[in-house]
Amino acid sequence: MRQVLQLTILLLLQLDYSHGEEWDPENTPDLFVTANTFDLIGFVGGGVTMYATVRGDPRPTADDITWIKMQGNMPEDRILITYDLKTNESRIRINELEYDDAGTYYCTAMINGVSKSVSMTLNVVVEPEIFRVTGLMTFKAVGQSVILSVTVNGNPIPAAEDITWAKMDSRSIPMPLSHDRFELNNGNKELTITDLEIADKGWYKCLVKTDEGKAEAPFLLHVLGMRSIEESAVGVVGNSVSMSCAATYVENVYPGTKTTINWYRYEAPDIPLAGSTMESEESSTQASTSVLTLTDLDWTDEGEYFCTSSYPGFPDDSLYNATLNIRGVSTSPSQGTAVLGQSVMFQCMATGDIQPTFKWTRNGDDINGESENVFESLLTTTTFSYAGVVEDDTTAEFRCIADFQGQTHQSEPASVTVLKVTTPPVGVYGVVGGAASFSCVAAGNPNPTEFSWLLGGVVVGVEDTVTNPSDSTVMSKITVSDLSREDHGDYTCVPDYPAELDNLFLGGTTESSPGKLSVIGLTEPPVQTIVKVGDTATFTCKANSEPVPTLSWFKSGSTITSGVSAPETVGDEVVSYLAISNVGDSDVAPYSCKADYPSLASHLSEDAFLRFRGIEELPLVTPAVIGKPNEMNCTARGEAEAEMKWLANGTEITVSEVYSIFVASNYDPAKQQDLIDTRTILTVSTVTLPIAFLEITCSATWEGSDGQASEVVSDPVNFDPLYVYKSPIDTIAVRYTTVELSCSATRTPLIRWDRSGRTYGVGIIDIDGKERTHSTLRIGNVTEADQGNIWCVAEYDGGMHDSDKAQLTVVGIRSEPRTQTLLQRGLSVEFTCVVDRYPLNTVSWYKGDDKIQDYDNRKDMTKEEKDLFVEYKLSVSSVTEEDMGPYHCKVEYPQGDQISQPAYLQIREPAQITLIVATGGDKAGESIELLCQASGVPKPTITWRRSGKEFPSDETSSVVTIYNEPGSSLVLINITTSDDQGIYSCVASNGVGEPVIMETELVLESAVKVVTVASASSLLVFIIAVCTAVMLFALYRRRKRKNALHPEEDKIPPPTPVEDSERDLENHVYDNE
Repeated sequence: MRQVLQLTILLLLQLDYSHGEEWDPENTPDLFVTANTFDLIGFVGGGVTMYATVRGDPRPTADDITWIKMQGNMPEDRILITYDLKTNESRIRINELEYDDAGTYYCTAMINGVSKSVSMTLNVVVEPEIFRVTGLMTFKAVGQSVILSVTVNGNPIPAAEDITWAKMDSRSIPMPLSHDRFELNNGNKELTITDLEIADKGWYKCLVKTDEGKAEAPFLLHVLGMRSIEESAVGVVGNSVSMSCAATYVENVYPGTKTTINWYRYEAPDIPLAGSTMESEESSTQASTSVLTLTDLDWTDEGEYFCTSSYPGFPDDSLYNATLNIRGVSTSPSQGTAVLGQSVMFQCMATGDIQPTFKWTRNGDDINGESENVFESLLTTTTFSYAGVVEDDTTAEFRCIADFQGQTHQSEPASVTVLKVTTPPVGVYGVVGGAASFSCVAAGNPNPTEFSWLLGGVVVGVEDTVTNPSDSTVMSKITVSDLSREDHGDYTCVPDYPAELDNLFLGGTTESSPGKLSVIGLTEPPVQTIVKVGDTATFTCKANSEPVPTLSWFKSGSTITSGVSAPETVGDEVVSYLAISNVGDSDVAPYSCKADYPSLASHLSEDAFLRFRGIEELPLVTPAVIGKPNEMNCTARGEAEAEMKWLANGTEITVSEVYSIFVASNYDPAKQQDLIDTRTILTVSTVTLPIAFLEITCSATWEGSDGQASEVVSDPVNFDPLYVYKSPIDTIAVRYTTVELSCSATRTPLIRWDRSGRTYGVGIIDIDGKERTHSTLRIGNVTEADQGNIWCVAEYDGGMHDSDKAQLTVVGIRSEPRTQTLLQRGLSVEFTCVVDRYPLNTVSWYKGDDKIQDYDNRKDMTKEEKDLFVEYKLSVSSVTEEDMGPYHCKVEYPQGDQISQPAYLQIREPAQITLIVATGGDKAGESIELLCQASGVPKPTITWRRSGKEFPSDETSSVVTIYNEPGSSLVLINITTSDDQGIYSCVASNGVGEPVIMETELVLESAVKVVTVASASSLLVFIIAVCTAVMLFALYRRRKRKNALHPEEDKIPPPTPVEDSERDLENHVYDNE
């Protein structure tokens, strides 16, 4: 309907309201109306403005524009319509918006009968509002129901999901309502609480929240009446228990009044119980609390209780029930029965609404054991087993204590009836071969079903006889017959009681104290004796001395007294000896001994035979070279041939590749022989150390006519091993040092040393008594020729034994540095030293005796490692004369050091004259000096010649003094004559190349001096040399005046007088220089 109405209005707006003529498109003016705002939202009480732009030709005015509202009337008193000619905007402003202002608004422009319009929508929003509540403060009793409701408004109308309820806690924090007694209805605008409880009292809040805003309303609910009671209380027998009941009321209902609370038992519902107290809590909402306390609880206190509350002005007859459950031990353990040393079982029952824990005490002290608890409804049964029952448990008090979460109740005490052996077996004597009896008595009720008898803890396989001496005892008796030494010891009886679990009896066994069976008789009877004819044979007989026996000797069953010694007591034995001297054929017989014990029995030994048998030639310890063959001999003598055997460590040796055995005898059936020798030889093909350490015995066995065999075994012997027991070890030696190798051999052999077929000799021998021999091979100045396998050989009378081979390795300098000769200074030189790489080593270079420590830019050491050796190089660049001298390398190994032969660095530079000059007066009678200097390595030696002849010589008439140094010579002619004129030659030589000569001519008539150079030196070199010589000579002359000569110049003649020197210096050109 609304859409139809809007369409009708729009059609009407297209009509010509002025003339009512039809629309003519050709006469229609240009007119445009556009909306600047479309859908607007305004809040109640606020304002809103709508805009529309209107353009046309002719230009519209404010009178041409109208605003209308489709739904309802325009709020004329709250609107303002304007038109701005500059912006062509028409505005409508609505102030203090109301809810009814919402709707569709049209802006319409009309020019010359033509109209156009535009629509805009205005929505007016209203914040939610709660304007009506029910139950703002409500009083209800426990168990009743209450309804809290609100009426809400808003635009849009709040939905159910926009409405929530909450209960405020003590801190005004909303708590969600999740209990099934809380129900929301009528679009969540109603909260219904059923079956009210005290806990439901307090503040509630309804919250309405939408996008437009929120509103809330509080409610206060008072719940009166019984608010709490302990519905189930528990107490332990002998302890106390309290039950509480509380009721509430609002103080301003009846100020000053209190709630009355009474307690009752269902058995007497009309009789209030005593023992209750009243308490008050809280301030605004008062609460009366009644506490009923019962002390010294017993089982009769268990049952149903209830309390009631009432107070004036507000009837409350609510009644609440409470149940008191009693906990405690309801059945104490009864008297227990147990076998001594075994376990006793007790049973105890406790009643309570929860399952208790149990502990057991013995005389007030906690004890441990195995327990089992069975919980059935309110009854808990515990069964306890206590192990290790002792006799004191018969008077001990065992109690069961039930613990109900901290509250305990203990049972009445119970003790134990201990079943044990009341009469243990007692000690008895028994003679070997005889019999002995034991008995024991054990307590009954219940009775043991069987007995076991033990000897040293092991069951005795003898049947017993069981009887009942009384109603409460059982006796067992055994008899051990045909006694032997194995029957000696402690006997105990062990009764076995079967379990009777229904009667809480676990049964078991207990062992009596021991009764000792002392088996007596012969402790060492006589044994077979084998002797040689004519020797003395001795038999020994020993018996237990408690009780004291009588000892007798028998020969072939007849008593003998001859040769019998008187019995003597030694420790716990009685000893008697039978000695038969000068044994002959008549003495060969069986002999025996008997011990008689009064009131007991006697013990007769087995027959011991006297025989002629034995080993005549015992095997001896035999020296044997390890690796060589050897043998042992053994000879037995007896009345017949013996079966001979060889044994090693108790095992018979049989013929094999290692062993061969030879056996022979001197038996001759054609002859009557009293004694026969049987000989055996054991041969070992190759004696080894394991064989040498075997204990070898010889065994001879004879078969007698009576079928009895006798065996004689020699004392063990072994081969005395002769061998090198300590071989030389692999050794590394440094070249040209001394190395030692050692070996040791048993006994005292001759020890020599071999190396791959080369014999070194016997070395240094050190003999350690007769047991050990040590040899040391010392090789001095060792070289590569000594390398190889070296071993020692021990030479014994029975052969030789070689040691293991030891490898001797010689290390050190493989290649030594060589002498280097240079033809001039300033060149470079390199020395090479090659050493073995292994073992690890250190190499150093020396010049003379000084180790080269610091390497500079002229000296450097490098190394290059190869597989088996290392090349060390010493490089010297820009060689000077100071570098000349001997060089060597030194290698240091852990085994020792080696120093190479010196290699010399030499410079062989030919002599060269660098200066020749003459100075002094140029007239006869004046002094003249001639100076010549030369270079070269070694420094040249200078001589002079004048006019081709040796100068000075015997023909020289002038006084001539010559000062010579290596590489320099000064000639001084004091008073010259005409004979001193001529050509002076300086000759320099140092053994390298040909001597060199330089000449100068001396002419006294003029100061001109002509110098002729025999060599081909350039003028420039000559001038430089002259200048150098002048300066050196000036220094030389100054030193001479001061008498400060160098030590090596001690042989130079004394200088000229001072006055001559001063005069000469005045004329010396180099002084002016």
